[in-house]
Amino acid sequence: STECLVLLQKGAFLGFGIDVLGDVRLSAANVGVAALKPTNGRFSTEGIVSAVSYPTLLPPSVGITSLHVSDIVDTMSALSHVNQGPYLPSVPFEMDTIGKSLTIGVYKSCPEIIAAVSA
Repeated sequence: STECLVLLQKGAFLGFGIDVLGDVRLSAANVGVAALKPTNGRFSTEGIVSAVSYPTLLPPSVGITSLHVSDIVDTMSALSHVNQGPYLPSVPFEMDTIGKSLTIGVYKSCPEIIAAVSA
C-alpha cells in the first residue's frame, strides 16, 4: 500500500489504513515494515470513507503501520485512552502482554481445515 512506501522513504513515521483481508499487513510484510490490525471494533471507523463497500461479515478495521514496533505500541497505548464514542467501550492496551510468546494453533476437530493444511 502507499503508506508503506511513504514510511520507507521516511515521509512519515506512522501510517493508518483499512485492513479487511490483510491489506495493510500483507503490504507491510512485502516491503519490510511493521503492521498491526487491532481487533475489529477496537477503534471506531466512523467518518472513514472507502471506495469499496465491505460485506457485513467482513467489517473493516483500522490497521497501523510503522518502521518500528515500538511506535505501534505507543500509538495503541495513546489511542486506547481516546473516547471512541458511545458504542465502543474504552479498552486499555495492556503492556504486560508484550514480549510473551504466542501460540498459534489449528483446530484439529474441523476436517475441512485439516484437509486444507498439509501436515
